[in-house]
Amino acid sequence: MKLKSKRLADILNEDWNGATGEFLIVVQEKMIRLHNIVNKPSPNIENTQDLKWVEGMMDNCNGGLIPSKRELITANRLWNKYK
Repeated sequence: MKLKSKRLADILNEDWNGATGEFLIVVQEKMIRLHNIVNKPSPNIENTQDLKWVEGMMDNCNGGLIPSKRELITANRLWNKYK
């Protein structure tokens, strides 16, 4: 399956088999982008907590865990908040 989307938010709209390695690679790449935009503003309590969440998700994805739909929704919310 090929994911055409370039935006993290669009991943939720794709039909995907959560067990595929291709999906996990796409999510890992999107989490790196999300990490970069959350890490941009000057540090404060709010973005520090968001950054910790993103780093935890990156660790999970690197460990081979597929994010749940709820986790992807949270990632979308953060993406829209910091973009």
